[in-house]
Amino acid sequence: MPIKGLAKSDTHRFFANALAYYELHPLLEEYAREAMVEFEWYEDTEDEKSVMPSSYTVFGLGLSSERYFPLVEAYMDLVDDEHQLMHDKFTAVFADTYGITERSTPTLTFCLLRSHDSLKLKIQPELETEDKLSLFVQHIETLSDGEAERVLYPIWGKAEKLAAMARKAQEPRKDLLLRLLKATGIACRRFVESCIISMLLRDKATKRQSNDLCLIESRGRTCTYVLRAAHPEGKINYRLVGFWALH
Repeated sequence: MPIKGLAKSDTHRFFANALAYYELHPLLEEYAREAMVEFEWYEDTEDEKSVMPSSYTVFGLGLSSERYFPLVEAYMDLVDDEHQLMHDKFTAVFADTYGITERSTPTLTFCLLRSHDSLKLKIQPELETEDKLSLFVQHIETLSDGEAERVLYPIWGKAEKLAAMARKAQEPRKDLLLRLLKATGIACRRFVESCIISMLLRDKATKRQSNDLCLIESRGRTCTYVLRAAHPEGKINYRLVGFWALH
């Protein structure tokens, strides 16, 4: 199976051989749907290579045809992501195989919602195109704040990196990146704060002081910021920076 890191077990070899016969795929799907049970594992693997029953079949079928995307989604809905890592290996190959399309993006999102911080996807070049990025943004905007942040992390890492890209981007890409940030409340607030800091650094008077940006109040999505300025002679004062509504 073209997924690096999976256990070289008898169970893996058995299903890899079975998947070579296209006529068996419908039967293998039936097996997978019956076999996948949360908190159960194949007995010939252990530790970080342990996988839920049906894993090899789901991985193989999912990479063979879009027809099996619903099967992949059902699997990701059950997988114990606190004790299993191998589905990240599948997710990386899935992204490389199908990229960002109308059909693949919802399934890729299911996979990323079960991913770990160690997963890194190499799809940023594909998201350089406006149509692909727009399609991706539309799917991210259907998620909760926490879900959106979890899906974005394997692609861009911490929100600060995405915020930096948004600041430098030109329209219409800038607007699309901002919409990604707005999909997560935390990421959006970080973007606002990074913009404030960038603005303050252009102020010559501010540069001569030691400054801390302080969030003094947050109600819903409205944030109030002050600048805590420490002067060389030891004096400390506060300056109201402003209010930002995060929509």
